[in-house]
Amino acid sequence: MFAQSLIARRFRSSIFLAVLAGGVSFSAQANFNGAIYTSFKDTLTGNCTTVNANIYSTKEEVGLNGGPINANAAGLPANTSFYVKVTGPDGDLLGTSLNNNPQTGQKPVTTDSTGRFVSCYRLYDIVTLPDSSATGFLDTPNAGGVYKVWISTDPDFSNDLSKTDNFRIGGTVPPQDVGRITIRKFYDANTNGVMDVGEVEVLDWKVDLNVREPKLTIATYDLLADGAYLAREYNTYPMTNWYSTVVTVNNVPTASAATPTPQILNSVNLTLTSPSDNNKVVWFGNVCTGAGGGLTLGFWSNKNGEKAINAMVSAGKDPYGVLRYLNLRNADDSNFDPTSFKPLNSWLLNGKAVNMAYMLSVQLAAMQLNVLNGNVVGSSLIYAMGTTSANAGGFATVNAVIAEANAALALPYSSPFPGVSVRTYQEALKNALDNANNDRWFVQSAPCEFAFAP
Repeated sequence: MFAQSLIARRFRSSIFLAVLAGGVSFSAQANFNGAIYTSFKDTLTGNCTTVNANIYSTKEEVGLNGGPINANAAGLPANTSFYVKVTGPDGDLLGTSLNNNPQTGQKPVTTDSTGRFVSCYRLYDIVTLPDSSATGFLDTPNAGGVYKVWISTDPDFSNDLSKTDNFRIGGTVPPQDVGRITIRKFYDANTNGVMDVGEVEVLDWKVDLNVREPKLTIATYDLLADGAYLAREYNTYPMTNWYSTVVTVNNVPTASAATPTPQILNSVNLTLTSPSDNNKVVWFGNVCTGAGGGLTLGFWSNKNGEKAINAMVSAGKDPYGVLRYLNLRNADDSNFDPTSFKPLNSWLLNGKAVNMAYMLSVQLAAMQLNVLNGNVVGSSLIYAMGTTSANAGGFATVNAVIAEANAALALPYSSPFPGVSVRTYQEALKNALDNANNDRWFVQSAPCEFAFAP
């Protein structure tokens, strides 16, 4: 049942439904996809322009215009009509379509086959006052002129079947309540913590701000008071193959706020201060891992591995000579220098972590054979947290980990680093090679698919 309630997204699959200001907004328990914004509706031409305008001079300027920006993306449910209401930010009813307006009916907005609204709607025209005495909606009781619009498949506007968003008309807004925080995300393909040319922005990733209602990137939170905020990006479910590489605030690399949790992938603290520092843009840099061609030590110890090694010998690659060049160890810590398949087979199959140098050696040998045979590209990045060759995000090339593991096998038993035993260090290298040999932990060149739990 849990998996059935996933909010699934492909990378860059936009859900930008233009209904009401302040940025995309959705209920964390919503049973359907999509999101809503407002648009400025020109009172002379009738055209909707300036999606996500946020602030309007009159009620007649507030338009509902729709559709995800990405033509391949899913928006609201297709070919569906929705109830509409307008409230104050605290829920005071100001206008509703439930009074069965004879011109529009109780469900005045409808989507087409792509999940876009079929036309540019004027909000004022499709709702009536609560007492049904006239078309339109009442003034908000909010001193800042803030309204909330709702669309729903439920006449009771239950949270799990509704989408909402805020906008403002005139009003006396306290000068400090003008802040904005925008949360964005990019795919850091080379894991260097910088959005380089050719690296893509990731859309529709679930984020939130100070536990406000979650939104999908690009996510904007408006009308924020001065103060401290916590921006968070959610972790994927059920996949656990996404990692953080950097977080910036207004293009300045900033320390993460806390250690990642099963629910939250990364977070960052930031502060708004009017009037000169009240607009912040947060970028989360991420990368995902997956297959990269690795073959296990089990493969290299069976008949298929023997066949591949013999083919390399026939091609003049000298795999046994390459392995003898490495500082491979036996269980008793003596050197292992193979010259044929039979001793290599026995050595690989009997690898144990009682002596971590032995277990590291068999994983190193398997990876060296993977690279020599062309199964793995040595310049590929893998997750290698705990190794010295890893960058700040915890990633290193296969070649760098091979070289580091070989050097580590030559270390004496005294601790190579303050507070780190040789065994702990060798285990980190072993884990990186083990996972790569099992064809995982390779950085992917483009964003993987992702989904979120509700």
